[in-house]
Amino acid sequence: TLLATLLGLAVSDGEADALRSTAPNQLTLETAREHLFAARIAAVSTGTDVAVLLAIASHESNYEPYPKNITPKMEFVACGLWVETSCVAMQQ
Repeated sequence: TLLATLLGLAVSDGEADALRSTAPNQLTLETAREHLFAARIAAVSTGTDVAVLLAIASHESNYEPYPKNITPKMEFVACGLWVETSCVAMQQ
């Protein structure tokens, strides 16, 4: 049932703290809980491993909601998640 699924996705303090400890400068206990919960929902809906989704979030954006990085040659702006319209908007 839906309730059982939601309860299974719930994040304990220990789980949130374990994730927070991997990026203490980027995550608070509450944001770690949010990221873990969201990763679990995405994992269920896409069939992707939760750890893979969290690794991507860490590597691509450092858990920031609107990441923006200039490439070394300053040729273009790299976004954590490639969405053409978002990247174009970030360049301006």
